Amino acid sequence: MEAATANNVKRVVVVSSVAAVLYGKSKSEMNKIFNENDWTDETNKKDTTSYFRSKTLAEKAAWRFIKQNNVQLELTTVLPSAILGPVLEKDFSTSANMVIKILDGSSPALPKIGFDIVDVRSVANLLIKAMESPKAAGNRYIATAGYLTFKEIAQILKQHYPNRKIQAKELPNFATRLFSIFEPSLKPILPVLGIKRETESNKAKIELNWKPITPQEAVIACAESVFENGIVK
Repeated sequence: MEAATANNVKRVVVVSSVAAVLYGKSKSEMNKIFNENDWTDETNKKDTTSYFRSKTLAEKAAWRFIKQNNVQLELTTVLPSAILGPVLEKDFSTSANMVIKILDGSSPALPKIGFDIVDVRSVANLLIKAMESPKAAGNRYIATAGYLTFKEIAQILKQHYPNRKIQAKELPNFATRLFSIFEPSLKPILPVLGIKRETESNKAKIELNWKPITPQEAVIACAESVFENGIVK
């Protein structure tokens, strides 16, 4: 942002994450749908991971720069949820594993968790709107198209690929915690185990006329692309 200011850039659009909104909460705070007015409490170590804290601290630093410096630079932040949609190559994002692990049969059962989902193409579209729209200056925008559990993702895939063996059985929460000792990739999801954390994206839809692809379409597009790229046989 210092470099952008020095070079007379008009606006910076920061890709943050819903991780900067949803965590560090008490139990009483979780019974709501979160929006752009909410922030993760990075001081709450029990309900955050290092990743969630890093995304929160980074976005707060960006807003602090604008507030503390007398600059003409405009700031807009976009906060995507779990990103699915087409995978372009074998170097794919972590979120795609939600689909890949179900398709390749490597998970004996599914954890009882869910996430807000957004298609990567919808995120790209919102980033362009955040860059070009005069209304976007000084605003945060959550990018989510809807909430799906692992079981719902499995059911979508099962319906689309009826001849493929797809596991839709759920693990008890205690078993997921136990399994995470031997499977490190499960550790980041433990804070969401048994808790529904949901956001809404009405602000982007109303102010920027954003029309996201459905989460169901995002799941199918991700699945088709991982087959096309040979990630899953």
